[in-house]
Amino acid sequence: MDVVNKLIKEIEDGVKQSINAVKARVTLVVEKADELTEEGKKQYRLYELKHKRQGQFSDLGEKLHKMVAGKKVKIAHGELKTLLSSIDKTNAEIAKLEDKTPTAPGKKAAGRKAAARPKAAAKKKATTRTAK
Repeated sequence: MDVVNKLIKEIEDGVKQSINAVKARVTLVVEKADELTEEGKKQYRLYELKHKRQGQFSDLGEKLHKMVAGKKVKIAHGELKTLLSSIDKTNAEIAKLEDKTPTAPGKKAAGRKAAARPKAAAKKKATTRTAK
């Protein structure tokens, strides 16, 4: 009986040590998770601020462009004139594409079907080879 009690005590001690080790690891994991969560929040806030700044620059540029286009402000700097010219060209391309209707959508679909046919033929050949 003494051996059995001693064995039971050793098992109980081992289980307690294992539980304590797991608790310590869980505590460590929780601390690291908290640190990573805080870092993630910081990075997300930084992303939000950068996105907000980009929007503000975009708004500023749009307003400046409208003022220049409306002849309210004259721009003397060559790089700005080039950029404004590029914006005007891009706006013209966008307007052209927005007004343009798609031509012959049926042809695109037929092209896709034609491209699919060789694949189907290849599959048939593969199944006939495996069936033999």
